[in-house]
Amino acid sequence: MKKTFAIVLPFLAFVAIGCGDDTQANMPDAAPDGHDGGGGMPDGLPAAPMLGAQIDRMGRPGINTALTDPLWDNNPSNIAANLAAHEHVQDLYNQEANPANWAGIMLTSTDTTVRAFERYLAVYDALNTTATTNGCGDQLAYNSTAADFHAYAPLATVIADDELYVDTTHGTCAAFLGVEANALGMTNTDCGGRAPSYNTIDVIYAVVAGGTAMPSNGITANSGNAATDMQFPWLGAPN
Repeated sequence: MKKTFAIVLPFLAFVAIGCGDDTQANMPDAAPDGHDGGGGMPDGLPAAPMLGAQIDRMGRPGINTALTDPLWDNNPSNIAANLAAHEHVQDLYNQEANPANWAGIMLTSTDTTVRAFERYLAVYDALNTTATTNGCGDQLAYNSTAADFHAYAPLATVIADDELYVDTTHGTCAAFLGVEANALGMTNTDCGGRAPSYNTIDVIYAVVAGGTAMPSNGITANSGNAATDMQFPWLGAPN
């Protein structure tokens, strides 16, 4: 009997799962067809989780790092409090889910996103200083007629709209920030967007440091094998 029972039980279990009403009619504790009786999804799958608060953005890489609060005070004597304040600013930026509010987020008691970006763009504009020039004023869309940091308002405003743009009227796609550059007066026919092969961080810092050339991606695969490095999740071996 034990051998017979061991063979028959799996068969009965199969029938109970596959036959629906005929089997369940004799099983009063079973839930109706297609439900698990416990508030989950059909076929016993768990219910879909509820989305929580937004914790990050999927926009242009490096913007929060480069422009919201890059010059925070990391003095060891008060680093814990200063780091907490710095991270609070970055969280304010990341957690705003409504694009209509992005430009006006109060990152500090006095600075909106655009105002903070203007200040830090002014700092980055001096990075290409040479022996004969201070490097200022050659940043993309710099407005020499504006007062104070507002000379950097055009670029700050475009960057504050932290989305990836693709111009589908163009068939050439080779430049990160191509659409943004075109909108700011650097005429080009690139579709923009962000391909996995783009060296986006280098482009971001090249643009904010100044210069008039079209942003160049100039990426080389980390391991020297683009065929594998560019596969999902697009991570090559570290250098």
